[in-house]
Amino acid sequence: MFVFYNVFHLSYWISSASNYFFGSIVSYFLNKHFTFRYNEKGWTSLFKFTLNILVCYLIAYSLAKPLMKWVLSGYSITIQENVSLAVGMCLFTIFNYLGQRFFAFKKMKTKLSLFYLFFCVLPLSSQTNITYNEVRNTAVNVNEIKLPILRIQGDFGYEYQLGSVSLEMPDGMLKNNMSAKIKWRGGTTNAEGKHKRNYKIKFDEDQQFFGLRKDNNWILDAGQADLFRLRNRIATELWNDIATKPYYQDSEPEVLSGVRGKMVQLFVNDEYRGIYCLTEVMDRKQLKIKKFDKNTGQIKGGLWKSESYSNALMWEAPPYDNRSDTWGAFEAKYPELDDLEETDYSTLYNAISFVVNSSDEEFAAHVSEYFDMPVVVDYYIFLNVLNAFDNVGKNMYWAVYDKTKDKKLTLAVWDLDATVGAKWLGEWAVPEFTINVNMNLYERLKTINPDNFIQQVNERYQELRNNYLSTDNLISRYDNYYHILKESGTARREELKWSMDSDVNGEVIDFDTEIAYIRDWITRHMQHLDNNVFPVCTYIYELNSNNRATNSIYNLKGQRIINPQKGIYIRNGKKYVVK
Repeated sequence: MFVFYNVFHLSYWISSASNYFFGSIVSYFLNKHFTFRYNEKGWTSLFKFTLNILVCYLIAYSLAKPLMKWVLSGYSITIQENVSLAVGMCLFTIFNYLGQRFFAFKKMKTKLSLFYLFFCVLPLSSQTNITYNEVRNTAVNVNEIKLPILRIQGDFGYEYQLGSVSLEMPDGMLKNNMSAKIKWRGGTTNAEGKHKRNYKIKFDEDQQFFGLRKDNNWILDAGQADLFRLRNRIATELWNDIATKPYYQDSEPEVLSGVRGKMVQLFVNDEYRGIYCLTEVMDRKQLKIKKFDKNTGQIKGGLWKSESYSNALMWEAPPYDNRSDTWGAFEAKYPELDDLEETDYSTLYNAISFVVNSSDEEFAAHVSEYFDMPVVVDYYIFLNVLNAFDNVGKNMYWAVYDKTKDKKLTLAVWDLDATVGAKWLGEWAVPEFTINVNMNLYERLKTINPDNFIQQVNERYQELRNNYLSTDNLISRYDNYYHILKESGTARREELKWSMDSDVNGEVIDFDTEIAYIRDWITRHMQHLDNNVFPVCTYIYELNSNNRATNSIYNLKGQRIINPQKGIYIRNGKKYVVK
């Protein structure tokens, strides 16, 4: 640009325009595929990119030239225009990034206009010093909906530090200055540079909140990367509603395989931190598993959490060491090495080794001895309904109630932020995308089909589809929380506090946009599951001669298919191929 202007003596406009004519070609491909990872196809993105470049160029250089002419009025035109080129380049860079981020390469659910960005978010983003009294006294409709306010005081980090906790309920009831040890918690959400932290709280004495269990261990869940903030809470509540109770429920009727929690507004050292959920901890007490015998050291119950994939997917069963607090992807949660000199992975190892090494005949005959099959069926449906990619093997708990009486494992859920089309999943967030449940346990169950596993899954899905998993019921779960957030003013405060933060990858938080996206996602995804994953099952061997020639289509497992994709199918008793 400067060469064209100073060496070839081209005009201000031609010199500046040439810079972006050549650079934009490279910029289009780099920004589309790397900077913004934009996966949608077609000419729309190219048209929007070109329009964005043109508009940003005209605005930037139209502002720069008269501005520098005024600022540098005592200098020559050559100096004025050289500086104008530099200033225009800086302005263009800012405008162009915002335009590409929120217009040209706007991903499927960010329906935010540049008007909203410039005139709503940016002017108000500096007004995030929200005070306790503002939150305490603010409600935005006549129903006076308010949320509990939790305040923690202390200097917190990766290790437990002494602090205090106060909780004020909407009715004015106050639990004040409860002594506790507090630290940051989480995996990737606890990395360096994160801002909206999750917290683990250990009170000096057992505390009870919101009618939940009385305990000294609690978690503050930030929903850090979730643009709706509450995906984890809502998904866990869904699991608690639909999941079959573990096999030992007759002995432990209060058992829960998901944690409960309530939404609060958090202040940390008098700084407003926004929407959080105060939740129970998944542990031995939540699952009611048997304690080890303190007198003899005999271990009865066991609990393990999968922090990653590897052996949690059950394709391998490497040796274990009971003196280690981890075995591959698993972390021993009970008993811990703080309790005993050695923990016990044997029950978990034996179950996974069975999946890895058993013959098809052995697997079919004995899988229900190793795994709590009604819960396994429910979890398979649950994964598919939420497209819970981050919970296939990983982010699960496996538990045995009392291994001295029954070796059977049941499971519990955890960390369900990456559900219902969470945006960071990219192309996996598309409602019509089918999750790959690549756990060997499920692969073998589907292939060998012991005790008609496939039929059990389909029938259970159809049963739940009539109530908890109806489209309206699913949407209403998110709608209910959305209305609470909006009517309490909490949604607006969260938007102002955290929009465009690096925790959400620079996204603007907009609850109106997000709830519209969630409603659409659920509607389309459940239609996809009905047609392609859990079709109404009419088994071929049940068809009689009077209804055989109906042109109905079935897959090779005998399931009726509405919209066949590529593959082999059966129609009127004969196989045919869809190419």
